[in-house]
Amino acid sequence: MLPELFLDRMKNLLKEEYQIFLDSYNDINVRSLRFNNKLISKKEFQRRFPYSIEEIEYDNEGFYLNSDIKLGNSPFHHAGMIYFQDPAAMLPVNAADIKEDYKVLDLCAAPGGKTFQIASRLGAGGLLVANEINFSRSKVLLSNIERLGLSNVVLISLEASEIGRIYPNSFDVVLVDAPCSGEGMFRKDVASIQEWSINEVFMCARRQLELLNSIANTVKENGYIIYSTCTYSLEENEMVVNEFLKSKDFTLVNVPDVIKKYTVQGYVVEGNSMLEKCRRFYPYKAKGEGQFLAVLKRITPNNQKKDAKLADMELNREEQRLVDEFLDNALVNKDVKVIKYNNNICAIHLKDFKIVPKNMISLGVKVGEISNNHFIPHHHFFKAYGSYFKNRLDLSFDDERLTQYLAGEVVREETMENGFGVITFNDCPIGGFKATNGVLKNHYPKGLRSK
Repeated sequence: MLPELFLDRMKNLLKEEYQIFLDSYNDINVRSLRFNNKLISKKEFQRRFPYSIEEIEYDNEGFYLNSDIKLGNSPFHHAGMIYFQDPAAMLPVNAADIKEDYKVLDLCAAPGGKTFQIASRLGAGGLLVANEINFSRSKVLLSNIERLGLSNVVLISLEASEIGRIYPNSFDVVLVDAPCSGEGMFRKDVASIQEWSINEVFMCARRQLELLNSIANTVKENGYIIYSTCTYSLEENEMVVNEFLKSKDFTLVNVPDVIKKYTVQGYVVEGNSMLEKCRRFYPYKAKGEGQFLAVLKRITPNNQKKDAKLADMELNREEQRLVDEFLDNALVNKDVKVIKYNNNICAIHLKDFKIVPKNMISLGVKVGEISNNHFIPHHHFFKAYGSYFKNRLDLSFDDERLTQYLAGEVVREETMENGFGVITFNDCPIGGFKATNGVLKNHYPKGLRSK
């Protein structure tokens, strides 16, 4: 049962379109996913994915899933080939042109859908700093980063105000997918209906403005803030943007035409017609749940100096020897530059970006750790660098060894050379093993194994 006050507010907002909005609550919720373009091409994914899908026009990796098949425990999911995401939630990242070499901040990143989207746009020279202040949610985010094999991602857990202090003038794009009252999720999330109140709306609006103000100085000159919510209220959307623009050196810019096609313009607040450049996504306009987005461009120079410092993270001579020995034995033609953080050996390309090792949960790809004078590779390394391993065993959907491996069992392959290697599905890495005389000892993490 939808709250009466919410319905009254939506009736005032939508006017003649209110009834078709109300009727949309009787529609079936759409399912959608994104494929992992770091692991497989679009053409190959469409050829190998056996279920009915339909392209999403505004996201090159997005597809509507025309099936109720459960895929959360499928090899496609284990291999990091797919990530389930609502089609409306795919809009904000596509609202700005993220270049391959950009430095991007995802301020409220868990569970990771938009983090995945941003990473899919970046190349080897790009960097994504994903932040999640809630530690338990950050663990879910880290699990998705590892499963998807994302590489140049730094995961931190800091308040927005501290990020603003540490990283001035640092990012080409900042995504603020802000915590909100969740009105746009009422069709599929009963809990969000029960938690809704007008006080929650006002409280969220205050917090959203605080987030924007806190990170405004982290944006480079001519850089962008993408602000998004999954709610309908004016207070959390246009009114927040309007207040932010009063005191900051930003302006609203237009979104791509393909996004305009699936959304409607924002509402004018306090006579500010520029707010019409904001975009609203409604379930009766297109497939998906409710969404709001606005793209704000910095229009004056950001003269604040970067003051972030990188701590000493070099490996000692013996550590470097053990890592080099592992890499030389395991990989083919791949130069992996490593640093040390919290006793973990990590691979990341930082170039001109400095990282402060404070409240850092992960730094790039965790290659592994050294224990008792032995190097032990980590699951994330198998996922992110799986295509470079000398030892690779690709298992088909009907190979019983695939089921055995996902369950954590030992598998056999007599032709496999001794040493570390990777199990793949459709050439996409699932996890690692260590081969000894044809016996492949399972290195798939216990928490991910099929029950």
